[in-house]
Amino acid sequence: MSTNALLLLRCVFFALLVLLTFLTLAFAACSVNASMEAKQAVTTSGLIVFESCVFLICVALSSIEAIKPNIPSTRISIECGWVALMAFFQLGEAISVTINGSVSACRAGSTKDICASTSLLVPTMWLKSFLTFGYFFTLFITVLAHREMYDNIWKETIYTVAWLESGVDRVIARVDQDLEKAKRSAKNWDQQSGYDDEDPYGGYTGDVDTASARVRRFLSAKPRDEPAPWAKQAAPVKRGVDQPFSRTNTPAGTPALATNKGLPPTPLANVAGPKSNTSSRFIEKFRESRILSRFELPSLYGNHFMNSFNTNGAPGVLSPTSPKHDMDKPIPLPPTSQWVRAEDIRR
Repeated sequence: MSTNALLLLRCVFFALLVLLTFLTLAFAACSVNASMEAKQAVTTSGLIVFESCVFLICVALSSIEAIKPNIPSTRISIECGWVALMAFFQLGEAISVTINGSVSACRAGSTKDICASTSLLVPTMWLKSFLTFGYFFTLFITVLAHREMYDNIWKETIYTVAWLESGVDRVIARVDQDLEKAKRSAKNWDQQSGYDDEDPYGGYTGDVDTASARVRRFLSAKPRDEPAPWAKQAAPVKRGVDQPFSRTNTPAGTPALATNKGLPPTPLANVAGPKSNTSSRFIEKFRESRILSRFELPSLYGNHFMNSFNTNGAPGVLSPTSPKHDMDKPIPLPPTSQWVRAEDIRR
């Protein structure tokens, strides 16, 4: 519970209103008693007695926060509601006692008790009504000013909000408020889940068997030696002997052509056409050369390569200057290349 200016002002308002309520209750009771002795009608004094008793009960419920915190009667919305209702009710009583009491009570033939109690009741009711309206407007305007700082300020109590305080105090009050909410939620969760302080892990380990019970349960289970359904239909296979893992040894008299079925056919030898000295290795080496052996202009760079490209003896090879040349295709093999068997290299 935080003590600030608004709470102190609230205590002052309640103290003055309680004092005026006791005074109006006493004056109204005297007026009712005198009117009954004089056999006159009791008009407004009876309503004032009823309103004074209800007002004292509301003030007591609003101040019970010091004994029992976080009760619904101390919420801001409830307090604004009953204070506004009492203020309008007191205003009506003040108007009624002013019009009816002062004229009918102090007429000829009336007793002095009726006239005196009514004369004291009129200003007391007006003062009480003004103080109640003053407290209502003060509380309502202050709540509207703090509405942006608190999300649900109408659901908060009058003691949990940091009224008219600095930013640091407001942050501290917000942290305290969050801690109180967390404690309440944790307490509710403990009640719902059956949490016990003596055994905090009882809710988690209540259905766990002992070690001996688990051993008996697992040992009593019969071992399953039956094969799977798909294994019954499969034929027994000797690993490394039967297909597809068997090894086939080639007999000594088997020719080499029978064992090399996966190799492509040997290409035919090129009979006609002169040999070309140009090779892909020479072309790639010349392309990667960055140092020129002679001076040449930028406009002439590369012309010697284009002009010296010889396609003689390489059928199907196009010059890079040809419009049919495709740069995306790989460089074709020269006519001197052919398939060579590995057995020939060993020789």
